[in-house]
Amino acid sequence: MKKILFVILCLSFISCSNLYKANKAYDRGDYVQNVELTFKYFDEKPENFEELKEKKKTEIDNKFSNIFEYYKKLKNSEDLVDRNNANIELFKIYIVSDNSEYSREFQAERDFLASNNIKDIFNLALKTNKELFSQYSGKNGDHNYALKVINHTLNMENSIDEVMQGKTNLDTNKMKGYRNLKKEVANYRANGDNNEALKVIEEYTSNVDNSTNEAIQAKTNLDRNKIELYKNFKMEIAKHRADGYIALAKVEEEQGSNRYLRSAQNLYYQASEIYSKYQTNYKNSYSNYENVKHKADLNDAEDNYKKGIEEYRNAGSSKGKYRAANYYFREAQKYVSNYKDTTKLINESKEKGYFKYNLTSNNSDISRKINDEMSSIGYSVNNGIEVFIEYKNDEFTYNTSSNTNTEQLRKEVQTGTDSNGKAIIKVYNFTKTTTTIEEVGKIRYFLSMRGTYYNNNINNDVIFRNTVKNIKYTGDVPPSSDYRDSEGKTLGSYEVEKKTIEKLRKEVNYNIDSMVSDLKRI
Repeated sequence: MKKILFVILCLSFISCSNLYKANKAYDRGDYVQNVELTFKYFDEKPENFEELKEKKKTEIDNKFSNIFEYYKKLKNSEDLVDRNNANIELFKIYIVSDNSEYSREFQAERDFLASNNIKDIFNLALKTNKELFSQYSGKNGDHNYALKVINHTLNMENSIDEVMQGKTNLDTNKMKGYRNLKKEVANYRANGDNNEALKVIEEYTSNVDNSTNEAIQAKTNLDRNKIELYKNFKMEIAKHRADGYIALAKVEEEQGSNRYLRSAQNLYYQASEIYSKYQTNYKNSYSNYENVKHKADLNDAEDNYKKGIEEYRNAGSSKGKYRAANYYFREAQKYVSNYKDTTKLINESKEKGYFKYNLTSNNSDISRKINDEMSSIGYSVNNGIEVFIEYKNDEFTYNTSSNTNTEQLRKEVQTGTDSNGKAIIKVYNFTKTTTTIEEVGKIRYFLSMRGTYYNNNINNDVIFRNTVKNIKYTGDVPPSSDYRDSEGKTLGSYEVEKKTIEKLRKEVNYNIDSMVSDLKRI
């Protein structure tokens, strides 16, 4: 029984929270959400309306009346943006209201539904949206804002989708609650417990069964004409948006420059995608996308080709310029494969611009670093070598040394005063022994890049030192924290090796970067 009450309370809480949210939405001026949540409050739990007090009903009706008065003024605004927003939001409110069982229980809603036609509201919303769109869709218009305007109609499509989904899918939370209640009844029947409680539960379950069946029937028998009307609205919205994208694409295409062509290409493609559910290649949008893309690709290929030719002709002995030419020729082929003679020029500029190098190394990590850095300016070969790269490092060596220093110390400390008020001094004589231990890790390495164009050799030791001091006091040591023994811990061979290798890696990587940077300037 407790579980049943818990489920009922949960369902009540969900509904109450929706009405609370509806009031909050009204306070912040989100009138569409206020209407949506108010009717959701009643539709999810019909007894909420049955238990609604007349005062509360009047309060809700007054809010609806204020909402419709607000939109009446907004529709007559001189600002086209206001009128467009009003028409789109009134469409959303009409959709929600027309599909709630409780909307006609409120006078303001009854008047609104009776005095308006959904087709008229829809057509007016598209009309004002087109007018606002046209103000920004010209050659000198703000096309980003134009797209924002036309995509605002998606709010109407979303409202349609929500209603159609809600009408065909029984609320999952309710169904789960009903199933749990029925399980509880079955358990009571199986155990034969508490006949009186069972009678109450069966009566409640019977009501639940009836309301469930009614809900299922209502949700699955949505008026077929209404479904077709909604589907037609969705198609009209898609057509409206696709037409807008195509109109902008044509304006962008006429500008001629590649920046505008790429924008037109994207707009044509999106127009095709928007209406693809209803028609393939709507108004030749996909064909135009392919044509504009081809035109833009040719322009980009030619632009990169010209830049490559310019670098190639002025390269002289500069490998860097040949590499720049190689880059542009490869970019040209990204847009148009085998554009003009780019394949031949790519091979020639690679031969002249990239260093042919050969690497020998006894360290795989360093080899990987060198190959990665050289990949943008060279390639590995066995013959015709222009740069010989060599790296090797010796084995790690570890040594320790220690040194002991002894100091004789004397400390006078006042321990009190005598009967005459004179200070009593105690003299402490003690010994301080300091033992210094030094750990030294060392790796010797050799890095060389040498050849026709460049010669640099580095032969160096990488040394890591760790110094530890141990201090011990003996003799008559003063009772002070300043004279406490201290003992440092050595790292040991393994840890020193790790730190030496890390220091080696940083130093060698820096030198590799520096050498490759030198090669790039050749």
